Amino acid sequence: MRILVRLFYGLTAAALACFPIWITVSVYYISRHCGSGKPLIYAELAGCFSLLLVPIYMIGRTLEVSTEAPKPFGTAPTPATAPITTDALEMWKTTVTVQQHFNGLELQIRNFAVTLLVTVIGAAAFALKEHYVIKFAGTDFPLAAGILFVGIIGWLAFYFMDRFWYHRLLVGAVVHAADIETRFSATSPELGLTNAISNHSAWKIWKFGIRSSERIDLFYALGLTVLVVLIIFLILTA
Repeated sequence: MRILVRLFYGLTAAALACFPIWITVSVYYISRHCGSGKPLIYAELAGCFSLLLVPIYMIGRTLEVSTEAPKPFGTAPTPATAPITTDALEMWKTTVTVQQHFNGLELQIRNFAVTLLVTVIGAAAFALKEHYVIKFAGTDFPLAAGILFVGIIGWLAFYFMDRFWYHRLLVGAVVHAADIETRFSATSPELGLTNAISNHSAWKIWKFGIRSSERIDLFYALGLTVLVVLIIFLILTA
């Protein structure tokens, strides 16, 4: 029974993740049924426009979260009345080092993502310049659109690795360091690095306070939007 439940959840998640494919197929058959001369073109455009819902949702969530009151890090432990011990100080140093490690990994991932974006756009431009096309269902499509679509898959892979993998680990290290600093804030106020960085990391735009998590969403949402818009442009001008 547990196997069936897991399969059900897995298939449901896969179906939701592949919603642009279902929209593309549905529009294709509806267009054919209505006697359209280019059902595949309409289907691809519908799939691409539906894919724009992903960055639109990411940006909308970013702006919604950015208007909320910032949540304090840590669990507000009982302040210590004695000076910080050597062991606690070493744990704090180790935690800060772990923060630097995960932050460096995230920066590397974003560097790779930008490299992928530039490479994919350059390869698509070259394929468009050389007029490379691929045939599908009796219709010619620019190879550049296929290259950009592969770029979208890679871009989203970097996003999930960055946002939902290493960034969560970084937040865990930040919360732990904030707990240590809060506990010894009365006797060792100089141990306030993590809380100071957290308090000054928000990027204020009008009434929106764009924090680190929201900046990641904006970064990848903008890159995804560029790739999808380029695919739509290629399909419309093919």
